[in-house]
This record gives sequence, C-alpha cells and structure tokens, in this order.
Amino acid sequence: DVAPGDYLGQWKKLPVGEEESAEEKAIREKADEINKEKAERVQASLTMITYLFDAIAESGFSDVTNVDVTDRLNMKIVYENRLLLELGTEADMPYKLELLKVIITEELEPEARGRLSAANAKDKKVLFTPAEDYIRAESGQENEPDPDTDGDTTEEENDTSEADTDENA
Repeated sequence: DVAPGDYLGQWKKLPVGEEESAEEKAIREKADEINKEKAERVQASLTMITYLFDAIAESGFSDVTNVDVTDRLNMKIVYENRLLLELGTEADMPYKLELLKVIITEELEPEARGRLSAANAKDKKVLFTPAEDYIRAESGQENEPDPDTDGDTTEEENDTSEADTDENA
C-alpha cells in the first residue's frame, strides 16, 4: 500500500532484466557504432561550418545566402542568391574567399549569375560558368540546341570563361 509522502521504489528490489542474447548484444553494439560514426560526422560538419564562417567573416564577405558542406571536398556557398561559389576543401579558405571577393567586385558584372569555382585558387585562376550554361549542363541539356538560335551556336555562346587574376595580384 502506498501512503501519501511515501518514496516509491526506495525499498523495493527492481527486477533485474534478463541477460541479452548474443544477437541482441550484436545489434546493440552495431547501433552504438553507427551512432558514434554519426556523431563524428556531425562534429566534423560543425567544425567545417565554424571554420567556413570564420573565413567568411575574416574576408569581409557579406550577403551569403546559403552554405553547403555536405561534400567535405567541395564546400559551397551562395552569394546574393545569384552566384554559386565552389570552394573545394577547407585548405586556404581565407585566400579563396579573398580571391573570389576581388573577382566578384572587380571583374564580374554587378548582376552576373552563375558558378565560380575556386577549388584550384592556388593557381590564381577561378572558373566562371554563366547560369544558363550551368543550368543546362546540370539538367543534362548541354548538347541540345538553343531554341533562340535554331541550333546555330558560336564558341562564345557555349564557352565558359576563366578569370585570370595574375594581372590583378
């Protein structure tokens, strides 16, 4: 009988569970291993995000509208909802962002849309792909004729340009 003010379970012996079977133990150990791996991936992602945000702040970048660190070998940010900046790994991140900032402010039109790849920024080269070419390539339509040109294309229309910053360095 339980009376008001009694401490429940204090004097009772709680039943001890049965020992787990080898199968249950294997399942529990596998679940523990998976949870540990997930925790390590989350920690690595948080470390990358922190490093990336520190580099963004250090370089003075503003108007970053999206960050993607799902691929540790090619981190990406979206600038002003108009430029996808592919950064590669975290190596030389502040330098890559500084280089991209110079290219965006000094070499691109203010309303330019597309992708800038700075994965090989150590060579002081950044590849720019206009949005229409990038979208066409991503959708698998890169070989289809442009309806505005009736299938007649020029090299300039299909070419991606490379911003060489040796002159600006």
